[in-house]
Amino acid sequence: MEAEVARAVAAWEPDYVEAFGLDILPLLAAAGTRTRRVWTASDDWCVHHLTRARSARTWREGVSAVRAAILMLAYERSFARSIDAAVAVSGLDRWGLRHLGGIRRVMLSPCGVDAKYFHPVASQPRRASAVFWGRLDYEPNIEAVCWFARHVWPRLISQHRGARWRIIGRAPDARVRDLARDHEGIDLHANVDDLRPLVWDSAAVVIPMRSGSGVKNKLLEATAMGRAVVVSPRAERGLADRERPWCVARSADDWVRDVDRLWCDAGYARRLGDAAHRWALAHHEWERNAIQREDYFGAGRGAVARDVEAEQDQTIRRAAA
Repeated sequence: MEAEVARAVAAWEPDYVEAFGLDILPLLAAAGTRTRRVWTASDDWCVHHLTRARSARTWREGVSAVRAAILMLAYERSFARSIDAAVAVSGLDRWGLRHLGGIRRVMLSPCGVDAKYFHPVASQPRRASAVFWGRLDYEPNIEAVCWFARHVWPRLISQHRGARWRIIGRAPDARVRDLARDHEGIDLHANVDDLRPLVWDSAAVVIPMRSGSGVKNKLLEATAMGRAVVVSPRAERGLADRERPWCVARSADDWVRDVDRLWCDAGYARRLGDAAHRWALAHHEWERNAIQREDYFGAGRGAVARDVEAEQDQTIRRAAA
């Protein structure tokens, strides 16, 4: 495969070669130095494992996460000289790729959302209902729903009899399946073809992430659908702009208060959802993402690329302030 990549680059003479994912780095190195080599890392996995270490419930889990972070750091740094530019989806991941992975140039290119597919509908959601979706074999998602089920859901259902929480995703881990079996009011929808009807029928979207990096696609999809959302600080951390058209819950008490308000005040939930939809269209449509990438890569190694990076640095600093 490395030989085939080298032959293809020599034959086509592309402006740049772009590779996606961790396993592809050896093939990107095989592209040689005569063309620019771009690695779309999206999330930085060294940072990801460090967040897992911080949220670990036992010392064994913490040690395992730190070990994984060190191995990922060594892997990234071993290929750093074969990468002319990397692409990250959040300021935190960009920092990790630069300062941990040793990659000199890293472009911030936030995730987009298909706003034509994930769109609002005029409907009356089910009373006292919430929804979460994502890969259910992915540890940060498993950790999120298990924490919410232990610390928040029992209090909500005691205040709202008949409340329902829908968990949607593929390949549910045994711990997630146990939640639906052991807790009142939790429904598991595994491997659904279209999650949108279940989301439109829910009065609130909950994203209680405790670990992980990157931008949460479920947050972009929820806002594009015009839903009222409650998130943890970790769930929104990858976003560089200041505008936050959702509720941020920092504790179990905050979660109970914010979800309860959305359930009890339909007008407030509707206004929050409308603001979220406008935000998604303004900041995360794919066309905006594509134009940004053209500006960056079209600049080659020159001043325009450096100006783009400087502007992104200023945006991240303003958001942090």
